[in-house]
Amino acid sequence: MESRQRRQFYKPEIVDIVDSIRQRKKISSVGDFSIRAWILVALTLPVGLFTLYCFFLFSTVGLPSPSDVAENVYHFTNDVHRSLSSNCPLWLSSKDLQEIRNSKELLTVLSEKSTFEADDLIRKAHPFVWKKLATANLNIPNDIKSCESVQTIHSPLILHWQRKLKVKLSEISLKDDPCFSGVINLRIMDNSELEEVVYNTLSPRRLSYFRNKLDIIELLYLYMAKNNLGIPPKFPNECGIFTLHQISGIANYTLSWPVGNHGLIEMNKPKHFQLEVGDMVIFYSGMRLHMESVSDCSMSVLERMKDKNYCPYGSS
Repeated sequence: MESRQRRQFYKPEIVDIVDSIRQRKKISSVGDFSIRAWILVALTLPVGLFTLYCFFLFSTVGLPSPSDVAENVYHFTNDVHRSLSSNCPLWLSSKDLQEIRNSKELLTVLSEKSTFEADDLIRKAHPFVWKKLATANLNIPNDIKSCESVQTIHSPLILHWQRKLKVKLSEISLKDDPCFSGVINLRIMDNSELEEVVYNTLSPRRLSYFRNKLDIIELLYLYMAKNNLGIPPKFPNECGIFTLHQISGIANYTLSWPVGNHGLIEMNKPKHFQLEVGDMVIFYSGMRLHMESVSDCSMSVLERMKDKNYCPYGSS
């Protein structure tokens, strides 16, 4: 009796096999569809999010395009090659040097007689070159007529040689050193002798050629560079009108300044100009100036005029 009851307890339930198979296929098809849907979502969602992220960067930050990447690689390899093949230190990156040499934009140039136009440009804070300004009235002393005379007569002067070392002019061979380029800070006590000579030479022209009687407030730097070399000028972090006067040699320059572009502030395309002896450029704080000598030795003086509250483009 007990064994019979156990056999009845374990007796399998009879079901419709065909109906069971149909139910399993139905469940299986629903499950396969949901799995495929989740796989599709898992694959497309990251791609979509990445696409949106890239679009955001391109539209706001701006990712480099393939051409920009190729250009950056070119300039990097060029800088490495210049560093290895030249004994002179790199005074400017390959990219900035290309901007100077290939610039097609020209800065406004005035003649010696354009006094009223110069006043108008200064009032509008527009940079410009003034050709041969006061050349007839400007008697440059022999001790600042050339790089050689400055080194000979003012040999104790302190020079920021090649932007890194502070040395005396007497310690450098201007004639034998093909890498000669540097900055003389005219505001330090060690260089006060040269500062006085330059000031007495340049100051009278301000009173005779500027209708608004702009005068030199402060002499800043004297730049010296041999052929194919240059100096990225260092500007004090202050406001004012700046003038750069070419005392010796010839040099190519570019000048750029901040402009608005769809709500963003960026530097405009560099404008090219060349200064010969007697020429000067007038510009303003916040502007970017580069120089490359194209003569045996170029020498120019940076001055600041106007008061420190005049900041049309922001501080330097």
